[in-house]
Amino acid sequence: MTACKSGPPRVATIGEAFVGPATLKLRKDIPLESGTAALVKHGDRVAILQRRRKFLKVRSPNGLEGWTEERQLLAAADMGSLKELSDRAAKMPSQGIATTYSDLRVHTQPSVQAPSFLLIKENEKFEVLATVVVPRTDLARAPLIPPAPKKAKVPKKPPKEPKVPPVPPPKPPPLPKNWLELSKTDLGDAPPEEHDPAGEGGAVG
Repeated sequence: MTACKSGPPRVATIGEAFVGPATLKLRKDIPLESGTAALVKHGDRVAILQRRRKFLKVRSPNGLEGWTEERQLLAAADMGSLKELSDRAAKMPSQGIATTYSDLRVHTQPSVQAPSFLLIKENEKFEVLATVVVPRTDLARAPLIPPAPKKAKVPKKPPKEPKVPPVPPPKPPPLPKNWLELSKTDLGDAPPEEHDPAGEGGAVG
């Protein structure tokens, strides 16, 4: 005998993503005051279940479901770029030692809107590897939910031929036998009109 599964059926996924921050609370509902449904960590793979505006409902690796903002998650391409950056940074020479004067958050991209996955505490020393200047705009990120596939265009069927062929149009009537005479005009045979300076029928005085 097979055991009966309890609980509601699992919702189908519409995409996948990776947790960006060091730790992220998944809320039971969209409002910020909602309780915590699960706690996930940087790099955890989550399944995307639903989207509402800029919020996503996801399922954590241990099966718990909750809501978070879309900007807190990374696509597989973003996670791959971050790993590649980490590998390159391990081989880069140090440009010097710096010290923070307050807590410093390290982001996944050179943008304050990108998720922060590491916190350097106040007065903690760290190595500087490179300096990059970027415009103060949000950087492009890979989409978390793949676009819906385009519907294939159905070729139009050719019009059906009628069972009974249409009646051919009648032939135009032939030209009359005297068409040459009818095409002539008498304008060239009429004498030119004489100009009367005094007016019609008047005398010049």
